[in-house]
Amino acid sequence: MNKKIAVIMPAWNEAKHISKIIKRIQKTAEENKLKLDIIIIDDGSTDKTAEIATNTKANIVLKHIINLGKGNAARTGCDYAYKQKYDILILMDSDGQHEPEDIPRFLKELEINDIVYGYRTAEGKSPLLMRIGNYGLTTITKLLFGIAIKDTQSGYRAFKIKNYKQLRWESKEYGMETEMIINSKGLKYAEIPIKTIYLDKYKGTTPIQGIKILNQMIKWKILKSITKKNKPKARKWY
Repeated sequence: MNKKIAVIMPAWNEAKHISKIIKRIQKTAEENKLKLDIIIIDDGSTDKTAEIATNTKANIVLKHIINLGKGNAARTGCDYAYKQKYDILILMDSDGQHEPEDIPRFLKELEINDIVYGYRTAEGKSPLLMRIGNYGLTTITKLLFGIAIKDTQSGYRAFKIKNYKQLRWESKEYGMETEMIINSKGLKYAEIPIKTIYLDKYKGTTPIQGIKILNQMIKWKILKSITKKNKPKARKWY
């Protein structure tokens, strides 16, 4: 594949995992002959995340001085990649929850789709409360917006850069995954199974985050209804 690909990874205090995940991405790229750059966004870490990422030869390391949230960090990385004219963006977590070896599977599906979502299968390994929350948010997304994605909270996904203007989110934190899905309506998508891996219990969508996302979803539904007839001019960022 001759496409210029960027793997976007927000990272907050991931000194324990970041080196290993970067090396696995590099190995996957080499084995599959992929032209692939790793873009790390250090979201105000207080450990050596950025230093380790640089030493492990991540292609680009961007830094937020303070912690701004996953949504903001991912948007910083995607905005950068858009301006650098990459063809494909892959969003991954930096804590080892996503397997880099799945990247070729995402790229294969992306050949005939606009966006590809990973959905977690071995849900028995995740905390019960998290499973219930994910199921609830996934169900509500379908009811409110008519989009039947199997796992709306999975952050492992890939899309073509030409669709980024449509997909681009405003959410500061974990609501970005759901907002992306809502923004993707009309795009051709595929879903592929991925493993459920939890290395740090404090990571991911907490019950409080779930409530925030639910509130956001209701606001998005209301705003979409209001702006259907009078669509506001998009804020220029590119």
